[in-house]
Amino acid sequence: FLVSFGSVMYYSFQPIIQSAYGKRRNSLLMFAFASGASISPLIQAVAELRSEFTVFVALSSTLLVFACFSLSAIFAKRRSYMYLGGWLSSALSTMFWIGLLGALFPNQLSYALQLYGGLLIFSGYVIFDTQLMIEKAYRETKPDVLGDAFNLFADFIALLRRILIIVLRNQETTKKSKRRSDS
Repeated sequence: FLVSFGSVMYYSFQPIIQSAYGKRRNSLLMFAFASGASISPLIQAVAELRSEFTVFVALSSTLLVFACFSLSAIFAKRRSYMYLGGWLSSALSTMFWIGLLGALFPNQLSYALQLYGGLLIFSGYVIFDTQLMIEKAYRETKPDVLGDAFNLFADFIALLRRILIIVLRNQETTKKSKRRSDS
């Protein structure tokens, strides 16, 4: 977590100029490595508990969600989803406070809100970030390719983490109901 946060902060303070491209790319690679390292125990636990098929289902579901929302942003009328930025940021801030309260007073409601609300929010961020990337490409002579890649990668990892947990929970619920019906 600290490496991810540190690389994001370092990336944020680098200017968007050609001479800082290497530093920005390296901090993006460090973020990608730290994100992979942080999600790998979850993927490994799911693969050991259930099967590799569960990981495949979660990954393919994430790719499908990401592709569908990206395509909807690409084919939508120009700047039609740009208003989502404020709403999504407010919702993400609310999710932070719900998560903090959930950590202090654990309950199922805050966990479900974090899981399903986060899935909804990051699906919205895929749309918003894709349209923002397209709009910046129209307006700027040199678009920030690394910044756009960073935003979309962060959205993808957030979606993957949530979908992986949802698929795992659904399989556990199905397995429990199957045991009850067999007995």
